[in-house]
Amino acid sequence: MTKYTLITGASSGMGLEYAKEMAAKGHNILVVSNMAEKNEEVADMLRKDYGVEAKAVYSDLSRNEAAQELFDWTKANDIEVDILINNAGMFIFNKLHNTDIRKAEIMLGLHCTTPTMLCILFGGEMKKRAEALLEERKAQGKKAKLKKGEAGRILIMSSLSAYSPYASIPLYSATKAYLKNLGTAMWHELKPYGITVTTVCPSAVDTPLLPLPPFIRKLAIALRVMISPRQVVSGAIRGMYRGRRLLVPSLIAKLGLVFCELAPQHLVYWIFKFPPLKKVIDKA
Repeated sequence: MTKYTLITGASSGMGLEYAKEMAAKGHNILVVSNMAEKNEEVADMLRKDYGVEAKAVYSDLSRNEAAQELFDWTKANDIEVDILINNAGMFIFNKLHNTDIRKAEIMLGLHCTTPTMLCILFGGEMKKRAEALLEERKAQGKKAKLKKGEAGRILIMSSLSAYSPYASIPLYSATKAYLKNLGTAMWHELKPYGITVTTVCPSAVDTPLLPLPPFIRKLAIALRVMISPRQVVSGAIRGMYRGRRLLVPSLIAKLGLVFCELAPQHLVYWIFKFPPLKKVIDKA
């Protein structure tokens, strides 16, 4: 079987950066997203620029069947997914009662259902490979222990918003909290098998997902409140190879994490009552 890194949402934003960086390290790439034409363009670029194998796979990852279909497709094509990067996502800026039901369903599929099923299916395969390697070494009289990542790696994109509920993005922060908890639990479960599970919790990232006016975007970048996709991805990949459990990839995000952990919810409530913030939230 040929080994591949499967990246969801790989046709743009951080997913594209993951595809480039992993290809630069010599990994074959499965470019998975719901943009068929863009998938083909990215796969072609990876083959030409990095000399790796790359396959474009169209999938609407918000569908309940998406993960099983992807898993079955890899089996039919004799592909072994040794690295799974759960990156695909979306952003909704709306109070929960103002949120479109269909958009809510899509977000729940992208952030919860499909990543969970992909981890069950491909994580289960990684565990089987680990058990086979352990049995083989026992039979040879060798030490039955696996190195970090020897049987596989999983990376999950969460968010700093996972650490505290935020007005105007309740569904986003709740689903990202789910991903953080899922990844942390899996790290404990799969560590004995040499499988690394790294959950990444960045602050705001400069991608099209955040519909900000240009001047606010520039200010956020200048103040380092918003960071580039490349910065997030480079740090996440380093953390993944080191077997990190949780990764917060910038100093500002780390300071924000301290605030999220220590600030009582009553304080957060009053901060959101601050007139400039309230004006923005009232529009959600």
